[in-house]
Amino acid sequence: MMTTRRHVMPESKLTHHVSLPMLESAIPRQSVEQVLSECEAWEQRQKQLSMSAIVYWLIGLSWFPQCSLREVWRRLLDGWQAIWPPLQWDVATTGALCQRRGQLGVRPMRELGARCVHPIATAATRGAFRWQMRVGALESTLEDLPESDATRTVFPYNAGEAHSHPPFPQVGSVLLLEGGTHASFDAQLLSNRVQEQQGAWLVLARSLCAGMVLLWDRGFHTHEVIALVRSRGAHVLARRPSHCLRSVWARLGAGSYLAKIPRHSKNGSSHLLRVRLIEYTITDQQVPGCSETLPLMTTLLDALLDPALELIAL
Repeated sequence: MMTTRRHVMPESKLTHHVSLPMLESAIPRQSVEQVLSECEAWEQRQKQLSMSAIVYWLIGLSWFPQCSLREVWRRLLDGWQAIWPPLQWDVATTGALCQRRGQLGVRPMRELGARCVHPIATAATRGAFRWQMRVGALESTLEDLPESDATRTVFPYNAGEAHSHPPFPQVGSVLLLEGGTHASFDAQLLSNRVQEQQGAWLVLARSLCAGMVLLWDRGFHTHEVIALVRSRGAHVLARRPSHCLRSVWARLGAGSYLAKIPRHSKNGSSHLLRVRLIEYTITDQQVPGCSETLPLMTTLLDALLDPALELIAL
């Protein structure tokens, strides 16, 4: 579902078939009710806008990002009436929907996401596995927000940027995705004053799977994040920042060598992480970055089991 919503538009034919049955096939009603009970989030009085219905409405908002709140609710009602045709419900007002959303709070949605959102690729999914490991990736995005005092308070400008572009607040996010499907199975919203490495730490600590090889760009590079990945039974394959110091202790040939990088813990102690560094050059004149030496870093240390060319291709 999280992959599909990136491509579904309100005017497309698919969205006319997106209704409660389809949502329940992805997020079972039993899971929703269990989370509401555990979070003590059920409504005190039975109304048309039940908390379980509000949960599905909130999920539906991501399917129809260009639709109004009431229009999304109306589309869900079409799904309910397909199951229970005698029901004739009026479309709730925007105020009633927002009030119920406030009463529900954040915790039930967070708990439901942690329970139901997970990698979905199978062994047959193209590009989802390499060397019997699931391929994952860290990605960051920056989205525009509506102009308001509330968003300005939570997502302020960086110091000295109040009069520069963009002229509206923005929210950053760090996404944890899987290869092959490009489905995101965890995300962390960030103020633009928070470094994306902090968001990376949070999503990896919550949702990183053992047996995964994780790709990321050089902006995510920290020794602490690498150590976290290894402690979770996963591996890293990433661009290495050009300023990253290296201490070579074994050369493997063909632009590949082993190195040790220091890891400093909060208690002041220092440990060394073993990594493998690979340098390569693109010779195709039609490819951006041609003739530039590109550095990779990985915790896959065996040059025989994990050949450099295959790592470069990945």
